[in-house]
Amino acid sequence: MVALAILAVSCTAVIKAVVSVQDAFVSEQTRQTAAMLGAEKMASIELSGPEDISLWQGRFEDHPDYRWSLDVSETGQEGMLTTVVLTVSHGREERRLATFERVFFSPPE
Repeated sequence: MVALAILAVSCTAVIKAVVSVQDAFVSEQTRQTAAMLGAEKMASIELSGPEDISLWQGRFEDHPDYRWSLDVSETGQEGMLTTVVLTVSHGREERRLATFERVFFSPPE
C-alpha cells in the first residue's frame, strides 16, 4: 500500500514535469514564429520604404492567429528621420511577442 502511494506521488510529479516542458516548448515555438513573421514584415517595409505604408495593422496570411501593427513617427529636423515600430502579437489576448524598430533616413528633396 505504501509502495503504491509512493508510486502515485512520483508519477504525478513526472507528469507535471512533462506538461511543464511541453508548455515551455509550445511557448518558445510561438515566440520564434512571431520573430520570423515580424522579421519578414519589417524586411518588406524596408524594401518599399516607410512612405509607402498603406496598412497600419493586419494578420499574417499563413498564420491568422498572429497580428501585426505599426507605429510610425517622424523624428529629427524637417521629417528627415522616420521611426517605424512593428509589433507582433498572438491570440485573442493580444500578447505582444516581438517588437522591431527601424529608423529610416529620407533626405529632403
